[in-house]
Amino acid sequence: MKRPGEQHGVPYALDDRGQVADPVTAGPGRYTCLGCAQEVVPVRAHERRLGAQVVEVAAHFRHLEQGRCAATGESVTHRAFKRTLAERLRTERQFTLHLNCPLCHEGRAEQFTLRPGWWVTEEWPLGEHRLDVAVLDEAGAVRFGFEVRVGHEVPESKALGLTVNWAEVAGDLPALRSGPLVLEVENTNLYSRRPCGCGNAARSRGEARAIARERQRAREADARRQLEAARQASVAAFLKVPSAAPVPAEVPAPRPPRPARSPQPDPAALQAQADRTARAFVYAHVPDAFTRLTSFLCVVATCPGCRQETVFFGAGSVYMVPTWSALVRRASPFHPWDAVCVGCGWSGPVPPGTAVPLKGQVRRSGPQGTFWYSDD
Repeated sequence: MKRPGEQHGVPYALDDRGQVADPVTAGPGRYTCLGCAQEVVPVRAHERRLGAQVVEVAAHFRHLEQGRCAATGESVTHRAFKRTLAERLRTERQFTLHLNCPLCHEGRAEQFTLRPGWWVTEEWPLGEHRLDVAVLDEAGAVRFGFEVRVGHEVPESKALGLTVNWAEVAGDLPALRSGPLVLEVENTNLYSRRPCGCGNAARSRGEARAIARERQRAREADARRQLEAARQASVAAFLKVPSAAPVPAEVPAPRPPRPARSPQPDPAALQAQADRTARAFVYAHVPDAFTRLTSFLCVVATCPGCRQETVFFGAGSVYMVPTWSALVRRASPFHPWDAVCVGCGWSGPVPPGTAVPLKGQVRRSGPQGTFWYSDD
């Protein structure tokens, strides 16, 4: 049985010319550790047996004297990347940065060329900070700075404290050693010099993340305002009554009184008025009923408690709303659901009145027929 590969020693070292060496391709010669400058020797990838298990050991450099170096694989990789980047900048005199906007995620490439007389160094002080790699002009002023990310990103305090053009690049040493000098940018202040098309002009990734959060909060607040405005407009439309006829300029002469007779209300007008009353009540007290139920019945009736006209969920519909509305009540698991008056709190069987059937928007079917509740 084999276990995953393990890393021993250090992953990179310096050869006798001071260049970064890979243990996979290292040949005969003298190598020194990037952490302690002590001599190391290359060890090829091999398998090691530990009891019944076989461990795959990756290629590495081993110290001749064990226990004297505190360098880790991460720190050695960080130093090796800085050394290799500085060497390639001195040789090629140009580099390309691949940026990815933290707000709109649009990528762009920017190419830079070192002018004659400019030089490259490592670990250059800048105020209270130090740059991993710096490009300086003839007068010693920093023209561009690099931070190398291997495991941990640049702290926000340092990102905002760097006053020159800088970029934090991914510490992918194999890609740096083999391909063109194109660096993937993790953090930078270049957008503050040349903003993105989406308006990103942040000085760091931290500032860009804060802008993204603020934009998201603004979009959510605007969506809530639009939803509330639409709800209020819908309630106002159902509560709207026809305007009264204009008062004539001259009052006509009074007509002789007609014999009194019992009024004959129009059933269609009464039903329409009850429909408006029921819809206005539902939009005011349970506006999500139309989005959570397929259909339900309301009854416009006089409350036996306060003797005021109100709206109740009809018999049968009370079974559809108990989990999310306070307009029905159940005294015990063995007691049937009762309707509740919103005015006085009276509860009991639905009193007689005008029935108003209403339809919702939920359309879900399953093995047991039509579901009354939506998924949320």
